[in-house]
Amino acid sequence: MLYIINHLPEILLIAMIILFIYSLHKDARRFRNAVYLLLILMLVFQNLIIYESVMPNLFVITMIFAFAIIILVFIVPFLLILNGIQMIVREGIHITSFLSMAFGIFIIAGEVSIIPTLGDFTAYKISQAIPALAFGLIVLYVSLAYLAFMFYSAFMHILPKQVNFDYIIVLGAGLKDGLTPNKILSNRLDKAMKVFRKTISSSYIVVSGGQGSDELVSEAEAMKNYLIDHGIKNHEIIMEDKSTNTYENIRNSYEIIQKRKGRQQIAVVTSDFHVYRAVLLCKQFNFQATGIGAHTAFYYWPTAMIREYVAICKYYMKPYLLGMFLFVGGILSILFLI
Repeated sequence: MLYIINHLPEILLIAMIILFIYSLHKDARRFRNAVYLLLILMLVFQNLIIYESVMPNLFVITMIFAFAIIILVFIVPFLLILNGIQMIVREGIHITSFLSMAFGIFIIAGEVSIIPTLGDFTAYKISQAIPALAFGLIVLYVSLAYLAFMFYSAFMHILPKQVNFDYIIVLGAGLKDGLTPNKILSNRLDKAMKVFRKTISSSYIVVSGGQGSDELVSEAEAMKNYLIDHGIKNHEIIMEDKSTNTYENIRNSYEIIQKRKGRQQIAVVTSDFHVYRAVLLCKQFNFQATGIGAHTAFYYWPTAMIREYVAICKYYMKPYLLGMFLFVGGILSILFLI
């Protein structure tokens, strides 16, 4: 028992790694994998601090982790605000252009609210301390969950992927001038063509997207024309032109595939920031698919990731709010009972 207590940090780290590998093997699409990965990183940092005093060679690595934490806590919010300004300059004034700026301000507000309470708790009336602490802890919870999502989204890109598909679904993303694929969509189509040309067996590209009110043709038709212009034959393309969002993209495309005979190894090609949610939706419709991400402009990535994070939180609303209640309530209870 004494040995377990003395080596608890290492045991927790090993146990969490085993749990992560098992969960990943069982279902790589579960958001709990993101939480496990973040906990592993936190436990690694804890173990580095413990062993740094007896193993000087770990000092540099420990300092790198510490510096990364400082950047995440204090610098990232300001970078998000700057990114919001950049989005407005490049993309114009839209609601989504303010997402990264709003998130940065939200994090800074949480940090500012919690700083005065970091001193002597007895110097504050409970009625004054609880609201500030609660808000700061909510911000911390939201930020940690976002980091978990961001790390796991990046991790999914390095997971091994098969290269032999029967159907390659390309999700719509909007048209330029109502007629041709915009930059995000053309990147997805270019990626889909690379996957298509590497596929050994006979394959089809499923272009998915309906016609918006400001579009002259459906996204599927514009995507099909783009593919044909780049050498893909007409009979190798399947159109799904009724969907209006990602949910319908996945559902309608899979319904078309289900009606066809033969093997159904499926890839879903979308933007790199969008892969995790697309694969999650495939799970909702009870089919396996490999998510493949296309390149996204760096300046657009923070805003896109925040949008995806909000969508994932909505998808997991009940467990997300329960986790927030337990996290905030648990820490507040500990602080005021000490």
